[in-house]
Amino acid sequence: MTGYEKYLKDVNGLVGENRRFHRQADMAAHVGVQQAQIKRYLSDTKNLSVFFDFLDKLGVQVVFPDQRLEEYEFVPRVKAVAGCGESLVTDGEVAGMYAFRKSFLETLNIKAKDAVMMYVSGDSMQPLICDRDTVMFNTKDTEPKEGHLYVVSFGDSLMVKRLQQIPSGWMLCSENPRYSPVSIEGDELAKLRIHGRVRWFGRVI
Repeated sequence: MTGYEKYLKDVNGLVGENRRFHRQADMAAHVGVQQAQIKRYLSDTKNLSVFFDFLDKLGVQVVFPDQRLEEYEFVPRVKAVAGCGESLVTDGEVAGMYAFRKSFLETLNIKAKDAVMMYVSGDSMQPLICDRDTVMFNTKDTEPKEGHLYVVSFGDSLMVKRLQQIPSGWMLCSENPRYSPVSIEGDELAKLRIHGRVRWFGRVI
């Protein structure tokens, strides 16, 4: 009998094969011992080391919750919807938080506290960004640069567009050739707000 088989036999002998318990207290009550005894058995490094050795041979990496969270940052998704076209949904309330590896955010040169995510709607940025995709943008990167993607608002409309510089202002360009560029010039530039550069997008298939 291997060490792992003995470990399973010990556990099954205590609680019964294939039984599941949501709390250690429930397990202790079933077995008829004090909860402290269950904790002591589960924390026995000798028993757990055998179990972890077995997982290691299978190529499984065990990561505890506190260790897992140390490697991640959380980015908020707001209720606002950026139109790949135009959108009037500009609610800044947070709808949820999404976890990204710190190392991944570093490759994008973006800090979690400066990142915002939102859904997009419309087809003007297809095939690059499609309807119902999610974008993440850097709220600290608001200096317009030629050829980069930005979340922008013009008047009441919230959009994802590629910027192209012209002598007297900027053009909001779509990826879909069915949509013509929109020129923002002169006094209209005061209505143009750049919320941040798009650095990532995700899609559910």
